[in-house]
Amino acid sequence: MRIKRVVIFILFILMSVGITLNYSRVQALALSTVTSNVSSYGGRVYTADDSGNTALSNYPTFVNAQADGLINGRISKDTQNITLTFNGNMTTKGGETINSYHFDVLDRNGNTVATNTLGWTTVNGSSITVGGGIFGTNNKTQSFTVNLANLKDQMPLYAAVVFKTNEDGAGLNKYAFAQFKKNTLTPKITTDPITQATEVIEGTGTAGSDITYDGYSGDPVTVGADGKFKMELSKGALSGKTSITLIESDDMGDSGTVTSAVTNPITIEAEKTSIDLSSSDESKLESMSDTDFISWVKDQAVLSGKNVFGNSDGITIKTDSTGLAAALKKVADNGSMTIDFYATDGSSKSETKTITLVKPGTVKFSAVSDSISFGTHPVPTAEAIYGPTTAWNVAISDTRSTGSKWYLYATATNLVSGSHTLPGNLVYRSASGQSSNLTKSTLIDQGERDSNSGTTVTDGWTTDPTDKSKAGIFLDTQPGVYATSDTQYSGTINWTLSDVPEP
Repeated sequence: MRIKRVVIFILFILMSVGITLNYSRVQALALSTVTSNVSSYGGRVYTADDSGNTALSNYPTFVNAQADGLINGRISKDTQNITLTFNGNMTTKGGETINSYHFDVLDRNGNTVATNTLGWTTVNGSSITVGGGIFGTNNKTQSFTVNLANLKDQMPLYAAVVFKTNEDGAGLNKYAFAQFKKNTLTPKITTDPITQATEVIEGTGTAGSDITYDGYSGDPVTVGADGKFKMELSKGALSGKTSITLIESDDMGDSGTVTSAVTNPITIEAEKTSIDLSSSDESKLESMSDTDFISWVKDQAVLSGKNVFGNSDGITIKTDSTGLAAALKKVADNGSMTIDFYATDGSSKSETKTITLVKPGTVKFSAVSDSISFGTHPVPTAEAIYGPTTAWNVAISDTRSTGSKWYLYATATNLVSGSHTLPGNLVYRSASGQSSNLTKSTLIDQGERDSNSGTTVTDGWTTDPTDKSKAGIFLDTQPGVYATSDTQYSGTINWTLSDVPEP
């Protein structure tokens, strides 16, 4: 009786242990069919140890995959077990002899993610049946324990066959027949524009995903529950960059990028955008080269450029205009021409700044008497003043802006006849009765542009030397004139019209 009780006790223990072990195994292998982001695939997976040179013309046929830890029907970083179902054959393209193989789950770099031991199956042939049944048409399964804790850096994953051939020696060949794909995320940047001085970038993405950018070494920014993110950059982080690429990724291995241009906006400023040219300015500019012309305008307008950091380092002011002197010559009096300038640092270019050159009107003679005669007279025995036989006609045309001043001066040469000089000279007598000898430059009249564009200076002048209420130019003669029956004295009056008074 003692012996019987001991045996029963031992069997009870063994049965209890067996039940416990079986229960634990069933829990670990509670797998579901992967329904999302997995599909058949055919292609080589290259890695550093992929030293074989054999290609396949026929791959195993993927049927399905089952795994635990699924999220929305796809594998996740919590997945620990994957079972592949497949059938068919694999055939070398060049008739190479396969001598061994095993199935595997590989990451995007072709490295195994399986943690269980993967034994090699020894074979011999160029076409190997890997499915069930004589012809491989029956489904066959193989299970793997996997470590996907770093799934975001492992995706996509591949269901692959790894094999060796006699021809490759120890070289490995890795060919995938199914792919566990990642989703492409679509982050967006809402900050616009992004400049080299930008220190905050905002945008949208998938809630819970991480945002980094190329070259970023800090902690990633997490997209909020509202689908928005805000990334703060260190000062000058984008200096010298022409673009920035944000990278969005999540724990499922999904990723996506968005690229935005990084600008270095340059501004151009001018203290003066309109330059009124003087007559002397006009004269100088119309004889200048384009280089000198542009330099003159830049100095007069005080043009400058600044970058986004507020300095002018490496910035030049340019224009694409040419033939400037010739263009100015074609501008009518009081007309204008424009020159578009821009600032550039060689890669960035500002908007244009238009500088307007306003050509001055002109003040000029519209009429001057060609010749004036003072008549024929007997030789005087005392000082005598003679008037002209015809009226003086001196008129000016003024197309300058209203209020522009003008000054009219006259000088006269001595009157001569051969070697004889008339003892006397031309004089200007004003309406107030003041006389001036024209042997030196004398102010005849002055005025300014009004609503009329023309003025006849000699209006109101008299030819009668005895009418001292009016202005005129007369001949003041002294005794001692050399004369014969046909002696003629002549000389010249020089008229000078200026926009500034003589010193």
